Order: sequence, then structure tokens, then C-alpha cells
Amino acid sequence: MLLPATVQGDMVTLAWLPPLPSDGITSFHLIVTSVDGALLAELDTAGASTSQVFDGVRPGIYLVRVAARTSCELGRCPMRSH
Repeated sequence: MLLPATVQGDMVTLAWLPPLPSDGITSFHLIVTSVDGALLAELDTAGASTSQVFDGVRPGIYLVRVAARTSCELGRCPMRSH
């Protein structure tokens, strides 16, 4: 579950709750797009951290998808607007 974003100037912090059970998660995969579907960022977190900071974010509405990654596979990517 993606939590509300924290915004300080042009820095945005995204945070989420891991799926249950959360054992075995090695990282999270994030995909950020504009509302028209243009890919803006795609990355894996460092380890099983449940937050990610983005600097230099311009005002707007973004779509963010987060999926848990295990040593076996990548989970589904539910979507939420910010």
C-alpha cells in the first residue's frame, strides 16, 4: 500500500507498506509515469527499504507503481496517483 507522499520544496518522499507476508523481499521496484503514460523513472530500491526520495520534482500529478521483488520474482504493480 502506497502512503501519501511527503513534499518539501522540489523533494518528494514516497513510502509504502510491504505486502504480507513480507519475508523474502529483497527490494522494491518503482515505476513513475506522467498522467499521459510517459515513463519518468524506473528503479529498484536499495534492499527492502520501504521509502524512496526523489529530488528535483516539478509540480504535477504522477502515477506511481510499487512492486515487491523477491529472489524468485517481481510482484504485481498496483497503481496510485500522487
